Amino acid sequence: MPTVVIPAYNEANGIERTLRAVLADAVGSPGAEELVVIVVANACRDDTAARARAVPVPAGARVLVAETPEGGKTNAMNLGERQLRAEGLDLFPRLYLDGDIELEPGSPALTVKVRCCGCRGWGCFAGRLFVRRLPAFGCH
Repeated sequence: MPTVVIPAYNEANGIERTLRAVLADAVGSPGAEELVVIVVANACRDDTAARARAVPVPAGARVLVAETPEGGKTNAMNLGERQLRAEGLDLFPRLYLDGDIELEPGSPALTVKVRCCGCRGWGCFAGRLFVRRLPAFGCH
């Protein structure tokens, strides 16, 4: 499983759904024990960080929540990177997801497969995407 960085600005209404979807995809998947997710609440004026901390984490997976008073998605993504390195959790591949993205089951794993087999896939999701399974790209 990949490492997932989720920058989140005032995402209290969606962060639990996003985090549950990422974690649910890991349950029973090979490599689930290696899944690491970091939510970076940046300049939030709501309880995004508290809601992220309250989401149950499956055995073996790890969820870190970092908070910063500085705003900006790029700042949050860079802070997530630094935090992962500092914790010795700098695992690849890496996915970046917005805090309000709506994922369907299997979406993160499919994205990693597309990126790892050399196809031109996604490296970053932004906005409110509805991620659907894609037709085969000739990957194994």
